[in-house]
Amino acid sequence: MNVWREWKEGLQLLGKEHFLLIIFIAIGITGIADSPLSVLLVPFVTTVLQSNAVGMGWILVGRGIGGLLGGLLVALMSKVVQPVFLMIVGLVATGVCAFVLANVPHLPVAITSFTCAGIAVMLWAVSYETLLQHYTSDAYRGRVFGAFGNTAAVLAFGALALVSATGSIIGIVLWFNMVSTLYLLAAVIALLLVRKSR
Repeated sequence: MNVWREWKEGLQLLGKEHFLLIIFIAIGITGIADSPLSVLLVPFVTTVLQSNAVGMGWILVGRGIGGLLGGLLVALMSKVVQPVFLMIVGLVATGVCAFVLANVPHLPVAITSFTCAGIAVMLWAVSYETLLQHYTSDAYRGRVFGAFGNTAAVLAFGALALVSATGSIIGIVLWFNMVSTLYLLAAVIALLLVRKSR
């Protein structure tokens, strides 16, 4: 019962704090957007890219390298660039990578896109957590992070179920284009943070 109560209290706090609510909505959208990539990645590699396990392995290596480079880039840029701007740039870049991935079906392009996406994801993922810590008081930080985590898990689960049920109907390429649109939508919403962070 404590979990439910703290989840409810965290959501109530988000409703009162508009800055945190904007982050919550933007990151919730990214949780939904990530689901098609998780469910449809293997079919994408085998059917759209016409590749195999080796190609899949290179894509995963590229994503891992991108994540490492992104972590280093965040550490360097955070000293001179505000987290809000890093978050927005990361969301836009992730959306662009998803668009290229969906519409240029070649393995080298896919590897490059996943590497760049790995960098971009680190930009917005680290930045939004930094913003949460900065704009949430110590007394409520646990509840806010708990509300974020629990709600993101529910949204991701629902999106995974939807993609699993409709992936073969809607099509892989269309789903990946929808992923791009969702990330760009999250970036547009995150733009509202710029005014409120001043």
